[in-house]
Amino acid sequence: LHLSLRRQRQMCIRDRRRKIEFLLGSREIISEEEKIDVFSEKSPLGAAVNGKKVGDKVEYEAPNGRTIEVTIESAKAY
Repeated sequence: LHLSLRRQRQMCIRDRRRKIEFLLGSREIISEEEKIDVFSEKSPLGAAVNGKKVGDKVEYEAPNGRTIEVTIESAKAY
């Protein structure tokens, strides 16, 4: 499963310390009651995972300038 942004994807990634679940896509498609972080494909994290597949390791630069490596654990249509 390659993760292109044809549809919204609910993602689960893991870095060295924690698991992160988020929606890759547009904030407009979720209601205000939903408690899920949303990253666009243009954000550093979104750009890093977009087009990748489950099991891939990718790096992105965090807002504080640190390079963070994550592994894509799951992705499913939202």
